[in-house]
Amino acid sequence: MAISFIVKEIERLSSEEGLNDNEIADIIGCSRATVNRTRLEHDIPRANLQNKKDKVYECNTCLKSITIRRKERRKTTCPDCESKRK
Repeated sequence: MAISFIVKEIERLSSEEGLNDNEIADIIGCSRATVNRTRLEHDIPRANLQNKKDKVYECNTCLKSITIRRKERRKTTCPDCESKRK
């Protein structure tokens, strides 16, 4: 049961969050080699870098820094300020 949870978590972190093996190993608390071996044994694809959250922009209204995924477009305001305007 615990192994299937770790396999699903590695798959989620890789495909949905776009994290590489080192980043996944830090989160799970194991070595990079363990993550790599698990990936190979269970046919988990490499990280989808389009899902990585690493683009930062500043809200024009509140000046808060917002981190978005690579595939997302920058906006002029953050989601909080946008919901207040509605």
